[in-house]
Amino acid sequence: MRILYILVLLLLIPGCTLVGKAHEIKVSVNVIPSKVSINYNKYIEMNVVVLNIGSKTVTANIDAGNTEGLVIIKPERATVTLKPQESRILGFKAKLEESALPGNYIVDIIGKTNDGDTVVTKANLMVTE
Repeated sequence: MRILYILVLLLLIPGCTLVGKAHEIKVSVNVIPSKVSINYNKYIEMNVVVLNIGSKTVTANIDAGNTEGLVIIKPERATVTLKPQESRILGFKAKLEESALPGNYIVDIIGKTNDGDTVVTKANLMVTE
């Protein structure tokens, strides 16, 4: 019985340590305004907050993906270096393309650290007629 107990422990312990590592950064986004008409011709602000939730200084590059129907203007500096618990706000701007249609637009905001950690959050924009 003892041998069976030891074998079970040997199988469980490596599995517990193989769980993915915790993220180093947290990325959130606020879209202003979050609902516009199809005729809206001003820029839409996407304020991206990047927070270092790790225990060491980290450098992260922030980008936008899945942008069909939108023209995205990135901030001049989309790479930030953050100490633990430090945060930055990056101002992305979006404008509807002429070919845009009414619907829900979901933009991926992607944060990648120099250590290879990737975090993706969604920015939602509702376009009405």
